[in-house]
Amino acid sequence: MNIIKYLFFLSHYSFIIYVLYPFSKYNTEIAMLVYLSWLLNNNYCIFSQIEYKFFGETYMSKRLRKVRSFDKAILLSSQICKYVF
Repeated sequence: MNIIKYLFFLSHYSFIIYVLYPFSKYNTEIAMLVYLSWLLNNNYCIFSQIEYKFFGETYMSKRLRKVRSFDKAILLSSQICKYVF
């Protein structure tokens, strides 16, 4: 069970890196879906909620927390950076 937890955490972390990477051609739609899911889900990440439900913690902390404005700004700035360059 422990290996499944860390595989799920690794996949969540890898997904974040992919979405934030500004030079990928195909991540704009995914980034906008992620942002929309945060707005529709009361500022909670769906992956973090799943992790917390099954493992009692998220890959970042022992408790479930809302997505901060700083996190949203990073996501949006990575997509703006794509269009600038």
